[in-house]
Amino acid sequence: MDSAPTCRYRYRLTIQSGQLRIWLEDVDSKKQWLNLENYVDLTNVLPNAKATDYVNIFHKLMNTAGDLVDSSLVSFERHKRQMFQLQLTVKVNVMQQYCLATYKFEMEPISLERIDVLESRMRDLEKEVRDLRLHGDTTHISDINSLGETVVKNERTIQKLGGDVTGLGATLGHLNGVVTSQTSSIEKLTGDANKLRQDLNGNDAEIRGLSRKVQELKLAQETTVSLDLQATAKVAAQAVGGFIGKVTLKVSSASTRRACSMWR
Repeated sequence: MDSAPTCRYRYRLTIQSGQLRIWLEDVDSKKQWLNLENYVDLTNVLPNAKATDYVNIFHKLMNTAGDLVDSSLVSFERHKRQMFQLQLTVKVNVMQQYCLATYKFEMEPISLERIDVLESRMRDLEKEVRDLRLHGDTTHISDINSLGETVVKNERTIQKLGGDVTGLGATLGHLNGVVTSQTSSIEKLTGDANKLRQDLNGNDAEIRGLSRKVQELKLAQETTVSLDLQATAKVAAQAVGGFIGKVTLKVSSASTRRACSMWR
């Protein structure tokens, strides 16, 4: 299990007409799976639990899957041909004793059009740009402010020592050198900030290009025969009362490793 590759997944859990809907997407390949079925039987029913209680439990378990010491609590493996099985194991305290309740979901692959893949990748780029902008601005502003405060403090020290020239020439020279060095550091940080802005502008241009491709595909679809999109991520996105998040699952079987590398 330690040598198995790690795949990143997005997931969405919702309740629809008393049934649990689970949607999964491979972050890298954009392959998607969907499940909508009854999930409770006599072997795993929780006393007095409502449908929303199960959703909350599953959400918490999947949201921390990458940090779990016991990776067997969450697994996603090939089941039948193109079918995969998601298995969640919950530890339940019953009468001061812990027992395990296991829930198995057969995940059916979703047929995707090129436009769906482009839209998903565009969302990834937009999130990456937001993260870069937030991290870059915060880091550089903090560094520049810190250096600026140090420069001001050293300038005040120089002014205070300026009244007593005798014996302080070496000290003033040292402090001037420190100020010069820190000024150079500020200029370097400013250059890094400008480079980061250029990188962000490049990402913005790529996003605009993807947006144009998406619009062109949408126009092409409107002028040709309507496509029957079967159970896409858009259907799952319209479900009410769900949770959206990311989950990292460890994949154990060799066949699963091949599935993780699909669509790259």
